[in-house]
Amino acid sequence: MRDVRIGRANSTLSVRVVSFLIDNNIFHRLNPHLVASHEQLAFMVALEPDQVYVPCSDRVFFDLLGDELTPRIRKEYGRAWRICVMLLNSLDVDPLYKASVLSFCRQRLKRALLFHDIIPSRLIKRLSSFALSSDNALEDPWTERRARATSLARNLLGRDELAGLLDRAPASCTGTSYAALQERMDMGRMARLVCLCCHSPDMVEKRISDLWDDFLEAEEALSRVWRDVPALMDRHSTILLLCDASGSAHLDLLLAAFLVERGHRVIYAVKDEFYFNAPTMSDMFTDPLLQADLKGAYVCTDHSLSKNELLQLLREWRLIVVSDGTRERLNLARVSVTFARAWKEADLVIARGRRLAEILIGTSHEFTRDILCFEGALDGKPLTPHYRPHARGVRKFSERDIRAQADQIIEGMREAQGQGRPVLFYSCIIGSIPGQTSTAIRLARCIVEELSRRMPKAYIINPATHFVEGMDGDDLMYMWERVQRSGLISIWYFQTSDDIEEGFRLLGENMPKEWMGKDASYSTGCTKEMRIALDVQRQNPEMQIRGPSPDTFFRRSEYGVGKYFDAALVHR
Repeated sequence: MRDVRIGRANSTLSVRVVSFLIDNNIFHRLNPHLVASHEQLAFMVALEPDQVYVPCSDRVFFDLLGDELTPRIRKEYGRAWRICVMLLNSLDVDPLYKASVLSFCRQRLKRALLFHDIIPSRLIKRLSSFALSSDNALEDPWTERRARATSLARNLLGRDELAGLLDRAPASCTGTSYAALQERMDMGRMARLVCLCCHSPDMVEKRISDLWDDFLEAEEALSRVWRDVPALMDRHSTILLLCDASGSAHLDLLLAAFLVERGHRVIYAVKDEFYFNAPTMSDMFTDPLLQADLKGAYVCTDHSLSKNELLQLLREWRLIVVSDGTRERLNLARVSVTFARAWKEADLVIARGRRLAEILIGTSHEFTRDILCFEGALDGKPLTPHYRPHARGVRKFSERDIRAQADQIIEGMREAQGQGRPVLFYSCIIGSIPGQTSTAIRLARCIVEELSRRMPKAYIINPATHFVEGMDGDDLMYMWERVQRSGLISIWYFQTSDDIEEGFRLLGENMPKEWMGKDASYSTGCTKEMRIALDVQRQNPEMQIRGPSPDTFFRRSEYGVGKYFDAALVHR
């Protein structure tokens, strides 16, 4: 699937793929407010510009794209139907209405079997949506069922038998140092907690006498990948923990608490609304047992956090709960902006269960963050950890990395100021004109060279000189705001239309039509910088602001997610 492209020589395949994306409602151009843009997907999936991402395994994708209905897809569609019937039978609604919904769902199933172009998880979502469409049906009919599972999990953990198994020292708990002994204990503890998470509370109760053998197998399995996972070796990592449709949020939060004790920051992602047994955002507020588990945690209900807001939360809280923005199996094409940013800021993604393994391990797509996915531990199957390193060439710009870049620039400013040189900051268009970023960088460098020639004693800072490939608009603004608020800028110069005209003259090029009449006020970044400049000037009245008048700015608002230009321009 990683090799599938849109718009390449094989136009027939491109048409089929686009049709497939549309049928599954994961085509951004037709539904930009619900489906993630290519740039947002790139927070999570290592994608080339024309590459396609589909939230399923390679086997399922190529089965769906084939001419014949395969046994695998028939089986998955049959499973979707059984889930729909089970859900309908659990609802307290009028029998006639239930029969009509069942008839409608049967027609949708027949259509799916005929064309076999719907991802099974998407079919489950559609059928369950129809089942819950009655005015009398509860928005989440399984709230009490999940609350009972949480209560059962808590009661089981309170039993001396299970508590003793969790606390029992491993048979081979030896080491040459205290650190080695602590690491062995931590690995054993994590293996047991993951093993519990992969069981439903009902299954734990049935298999409690066999759990010790399960724990030993889990420890042996985890030991094979433990040292391969950098984030587990570093006690200061950010970990994104994904929920699953089986098990209990109480057990997930027990694992999260363990990771926090080890020094990590944990973002626990739950479902936005009903998805069978998977914990939802509503559960975090309505289940008193979960509220007790979440003491000292922050439950974030904002679906579109900015980078600054998320980093601020990570500085203030060790455990954060967010919604993935969906009510279906993990679908990176439909997740919220907050979830996408959480993935981007994480060092490791921990997942569990067959469903997540199919999407994260069963695909040839590569991801931007390391993934540790646990499969098995149900019905006597051994726990199997799958470790998948992030794609080669993908670099994570951590807050520490970005601050280091900013501090290096600030140090140069401080040295220049110590030499009596005025510090001039040149704000200019870089990415605000879609498709013109490379031209903007060349233009800015040319203009700054001319300014340096005219003002040899000035220390000129130009974002184009410090442009770091791979940073998105949020990363760059986070870095530059730290520089700009340092109090070391003497003159803040905003690019004018005359600068642009002179720049193209110096480059010996005709001005492209996209640049005509533009100045810094067109730029989203410069608009943000003008706000910062005015704020800094209030604290430092001696700083000069040159260029377009401030009142010509402020028509721009926020970057499109993952883009360098304004959100208002994304859909034009």
